[in-house]
Amino acid sequence: MSQRAVYKTISAEYLDRVYSDPAAFPIAIQRLADPASLVDVAQRLEQLNDLPDGSANQFTGLITTKAPSPLEQILRSGFRVAFQMAIAKGQPVETFWVTAPGDDFELHICEGRRSIVVFFFVPGEEERDYGSLRAESRSWVVRAGDRSDVRSDAPRVTLDEPIMQIQTSGADQSLS
Repeated sequence: MSQRAVYKTISAEYLDRVYSDPAAFPIAIQRLADPASLVDVAQRLEQLNDLPDGSANQFTGLITTKAPSPLEQILRSGFRVAFQMAIAKGQPVETFWVTAPGDDFELHICEGRRSIVVFFFVPGEEERDYGSLRAESRSWVVRAGDRSDVRSDAPRVTLDEPIMQIQTSGADQSLS
C-alpha cells in the first residue's frame, strides 16, 4: 500500500482551470449549496465534455468505500473556506490529491504567497496505482531508494546514490 503520494488528478486540474480567476468564486460559493451529489455534478461535467469520461468514478469510489467520512460535507465546507480566502486575497485556488495511511478524508487549506492551495487527503487504497496517468501535470518523488508501489515502467533516475527521482503521476515523458 502506498504510504503517501502527492499528485494532480484530472479533477484537480479542472478545479485549477476553473478557479484560476477569483471572479469565479462568488458563483462557486453559491453552487456549493446545490443539493446534487458531487458524483452527479461530475457526471454532468463529463456530459458537457468539461471532464474526461470516468472522472466521476474518483468520487464514486471515495463516497461508496469510505462511507464513515462525510466526504461531501468536508469538500463543500472546505472549498467554501478556500474560496472566501481566495476572494479576500485576490488569489487563485490550486488543488492537489494526497494519499496517506488511515481511513480519514481531510481537506487541508494553505494560504500561500501566490495562491490558496487545497490538499485532498484521501485514504490510501491498496488496489490503486500511485498517482494519475490521465493528468497533464506530472509529479515526482525524490527519496532514498526505489518505491515498489510506483509502476515499474515509471521513469526513474538515480540522482546521487541512493537518492532517486521517480515520476509518480502524469503522462510518461522523460524527466525534466
